[in-house]
Amino acid sequence: MYDQLLMFKVCKMYYYQQLSKIEIAEKLHISRFKVARLLNEAQKAGIVRIQILNPSSKDMFSLEERLERELGLKAVLIIEGVDNDLELNKRQLGSEAAKFLLESIHDNDVLGIAWGSTVKEVIKALPEKVGVKVSHIVQVAGGLGLLNRVEDIRILNSLGEKLNAEVSTFVVPILVQTADSKKVLLQDPAISKTVDLFSSITIALVGIGSWYSEITSNLHLEGRFPQEDVDWLQKNGVVGDIFNHMVDIKGNIIDGPLTDRLMTIDLDLAKKIKYVIAVAGGVYKSHAILGAVRSGLVDALVTDSYTATKILEIIEEEKSKT
Repeated sequence: MYDQLLMFKVCKMYYYQQLSKIEIAEKLHISRFKVARLLNEAQKAGIVRIQILNPSSKDMFSLEERLERELGLKAVLIIEGVDNDLELNKRQLGSEAAKFLLESIHDNDVLGIAWGSTVKEVIKALPEKVGVKVSHIVQVAGGLGLLNRVEDIRILNSLGEKLNAEVSTFVVPILVQTADSKKVLLQDPAISKTVDLFSSITIALVGIGSWYSEITSNLHLEGRFPQEDVDWLQKNGVVGDIFNHMVDIKGNIIDGPLTDRLMTIDLDLAKKIKYVIAVAGGVYKSHAILGAVRSGLVDALVTDSYTATKILEIIEEEKSKT
């Protein structure tokens, strides 16, 4: 289904939007040869005739196109979501995002990983061996709990095996007690070796945590933030987190009492990553996803149809109030 959806999307962009193969390749972060091959296969498969035939029962492309336009994203991939089963929805997102990731990465890329439950599903869904050899995999945000769980490290190492790449873990807590504690940790040779790789990252796969209307972000649930810090963040309009950085609904990064204590990639370095793929779904995450994308830290989004529709509704509500 993913190959059909990607083929259909390329055809729409080429024939309806009249984008060049190079422009399509840049937007989807694939090679122009891949674009040409998909166009040729579409003709052979009969998808391109007088009109482009949608292989899905729902026209997800119109939703994708609206989100790309409204949010200035290079690419959006929307799956037909499962409204009443969050875990199944998450697994399906992981499956399709894994295929999207494989189309996006290239030999010698340095892949950054910001942890999250949906990101785990992406890694699990990847085939055991792939045709691309990534240069390095780098964990860019602190692990869950006091230190990275053994399971998390095992999953990350399995990603290295699948992509034929060396893995550098960031074995630190999400949150430390003081800014001085953070400085001391970052000076540790084993940790600084990973941090030095942050500036080399060319593509990243990230999740998005939700802080509105209820906090479901693993960043908070596993980080065990002090209640006074949580209260301050919510009072200042935080709706989500990405790369362990807090955002409001307008996409502003919210600095505060946690900024100097969160273990994650510096904001400036995160912004320099060429292609960031965010995978997140569930209507409850709509505000968080909207804020994270507006921050400018996301280039491509993989989500579900219910969430995409809700995000567009929020945008229309905002417009009606201005």
